[in-house]
Amino acid sequence: VENPSQFIQGYRVLYRQTSGLPSPGPWQIQDMRIASERDVTLAGLNKGIVYEIKVRPYFNEFQGADSESMTARTMEEGK
Repeated sequence: VENPSQFIQGYRVLYRQTSGLPSPGPWQIQDMRIASERDVTLAGLNKGIVYEIKVRPYFNEFQGADSESMTARTMEEGK
């Protein structure tokens, strides 16, 4: 996020599994409670699976617009 607003308290990272299922899975949420944080680790992801990921800013109970979503594949099991 470039030039974040002073009114952003944190970010909500939403992610869901999009491969290996008949339809996309439910959105999972992980909050970044400090707006200045630049990265987050999503734990408990399945190996070799495509996930859709997007970010939503928040301030108290108010939530902003979602970012454009992106997809990423987790690494396969090591050999």
